Amino acid sequence: MDPQSLLAQLEPLREPPAIGWWPLAPGWWLVIALALAVLLYAADWVRRKWLSNHYRRLAQSQLIDWRNKDQGISLEKLNRLLKVTALQAWRTDDVASLHGTNWITFLSATTKQQDNADFSPLMEAYRSPSALAPEPLIESARRWIRHHRVSPLSVINSAQPTEGKQSDA
Repeated sequence: MDPQSLLAQLEPLREPPAIGWWPLAPGWWLVIALALAVLLYAADWVRRKWLSNHYRRLAQSQLIDWRNKDQGISLEKLNRLLKVTALQAWRTDDVASLHGTNWITFLSATTKQQDNADFSPLMEAYRSPSALAPEPLIESARRWIRHHRVSPLSVINSAQPTEGKQSDA
């Protein structure tokens, strides 16, 4: 027998069909489940962050509305807006009673260090509430509303005088 004749009798080689992508291997199901879980967690985190900052957006829109009316913002209105904003972020028991120097200290302690905010003109709000707020104070209030740090008040209260407070010990 001639090897050439044997080779001539062979059929041509056939390629196997391509491997389909469905059904997926178990490893891919695991990857999809993990990606979906991470995506859902991230979406929930963004939603909670958005909802937790709603009070900031409301306060900023109120400040913008007052500025657009070109009537000037009184110290009393600005102080009230800052107090309402603070009451949304911290417990009422901790913030509602703050006034005067303690209130200014609280605002300064919760602002970011690089803001160089000066809230001392707010002290005038107790003497003449209808006086117009100076522009640097309004800008400091705007930055505080947007960027204040919501931290535990135990850290903030340690910087404030404790007159009239009794310890639980």
